[in-house]
Amino acid sequence: MYAEFSAWKRKHLCVFTVNTEVVSRIVISIYLTFVVLHLQDRFTFKLTKMETPIKCFAVESFGNSYKVFADQTVDSLYVQETLNIAKVSVFQFLYTEYLITDNWMYSMEWYLKKKGILRFELKKKFNEAKQSLRRIIELVESNSQDTYCNEYASQLDDMALPTLKKLRDQIAQKLQNLGVPRAGVCASMIVLQNLICMSVDTHKHIFKRIYEIRHIDIKKCFEKVYPETAIKQIDEMLALVMGDDRQKYQNNIVNNKTIKQLFDKYAVTIYDQNNIKKASIAAYEAMPETERERYMLLEDGACILKDSYNGKKTENDRKAG
Repeated sequence: MYAEFSAWKRKHLCVFTVNTEVVSRIVISIYLTFVVLHLQDRFTFKLTKMETPIKCFAVESFGNSYKVFADQTVDSLYVQETLNIAKVSVFQFLYTEYLITDNWMYSMEWYLKKKGILRFELKKKFNEAKQSLRRIIELVESNSQDTYCNEYASQLDDMALPTLKKLRDQIAQKLQNLGVPRAGVCASMIVLQNLICMSVDTHKHIFKRIYEIRHIDIKKCFEKVYPETAIKQIDEMLALVMGDDRQKYQNNIVNNKTIKQLFDKYAVTIYDQNNIKKASIAAYEAMPETERERYMLLEDGACILKDSYNGKKTENDRKAG
């Protein structure tokens, strides 16, 4: 799947993901390392590298059953904790990016209808991309505290939207200067493609980083939250809208300093630690009171179940004693 993505990515009109990928990788790497090395009151870890994958564990993820292979030193608790770390990363990072992309598609749909071009093949591909992405969003929500996740992502979307609009306008102006027809439509589509591309990079790096830290490959367990259909349809939508112009003017967009800076600013906005903390606090406060009582908000903005935290704390206190 990821080999196919690498080939697909090389065909992109705009490869803004060079800057964006760096930002998201740094944040996710710091986050996962923090979880593994500093939150030992919540999880029990074994950091020995897997030697011989001879032990098989049956696990469940998002309603599907999978087999996970690990070293003999690994137990079922370690495997489950690894899955839990991945789920938290999906809820916090991937879900946010998917919701922002979905909201962008929502506004695009109205715009394309207004322009009278959301018809025939373009309409079919747009609907398939939209529906496949929303299925993933709904799947994540059904496996999490949906009010919290939605409010958290919406807060970051509100912070990032002005930058995305500036990015779209900057691309449109550049394309218009180059004589590209329907520059506004093309610009909106380019932004959409790069948003979904960023999500693919984030998905890839989450499981690459987890494997580096935990030495278990669990990527297959999260195949249902990989936006494969959306990627394919959005790429083909851009081809329908721009035709040969997507290749002809690729370098004019990719190498534009202002455009790259704006997309980089978008990535920085949604991964800024202060913004993440603000979004987390707002999401915690938006939860129904009965639900909020089950959770606690830590100083770093992390929202966790009280029972899980207190249980681990009691166990560690007992071991320390």
